[in-house]
Amino acid sequence: MAKRKTECTYLNSNAHYGIVLDTEGYSAMPSYNIGFTVVDLQTLQVVECHSYAIPEYLEQNLTYNQEKNQTKDLNTMYVNNLHDILKGFNSKYNYKTERGMWLTLQSVIKKYQVRDVFAFNFPFDKSALVRSFGKKAEKLDTLINWHDIQTMTFYTYCNNLHYCGWCAMNGYLTENGNIQTKAETFYRYLFNPEFKEEHTALSDVKAETALLFKALASDRNVKTNHISAWNELKKLMAENSTNPDDLLSEWLFGE
Repeated sequence: MAKRKTECTYLNSNAHYGIVLDTEGYSAMPSYNIGFTVVDLQTLQVVECHSYAIPEYLEQNLTYNQEKNQTKDLNTMYVNNLHDILKGFNSKYNYKTERGMWLTLQSVIKKYQVRDVFAFNFPFDKSALVRSFGKKAEKLDTLINWHDIQTMTFYTYCNNLHYCGWCAMNGYLTENGNIQTKAETFYRYLFNPEFKEEHTALSDVKAETALLFKALASDRNVKTNHISAWNELKKLMAENSTNPDDLLSEWLFGE
């Protein structure tokens, strides 16, 4: 049996092309919207952009939403692009069947001899591919290496008390009071404080590609395996005998 390549600790410095992938859909459902960029890892340039809507999976996500009565989640995350897809073709989407989407992804991987796939919190997107394409995705998983953009961004720019204080100052905390480590929050910290994720696969993958490039420009030997970033920050604050409330006071009053 072929050895499964699930995640790597570091990126191979000789890697030339990679794919940055983002999927949209409920965590129990196949993805109705898949976007990816092909990136040149040597020059840090985007080579191709792709975005596809899969209508049969859209219907499954809508049905799941109705059955589970997750109206709040739908309104806050998916309502705009779900409605866009329902309206018909527009500039954001190309439409593919499940088979057509898979053949497109395969052809791009073959064309660029891709062995490295990047995603923000990649376990979600990795499992989404399996839910969407079944055994085909499981087979692909033996041929590629997964790398986590969240980990890469975290270790190069956000594993510090300044980031924690900035989040406390802006109210970027989870419901449990932990520091946020979402792609949207990282992007706001590093690029644009007004940035808002669209939760469309192509828009989100472009933002995540920018995070990847910034991380690689800073440290090409950065770790890429998936970690619990919020927990790492929790431990960092404990080691420094501080918490979000104390950091907020320091930002506001210089205490």
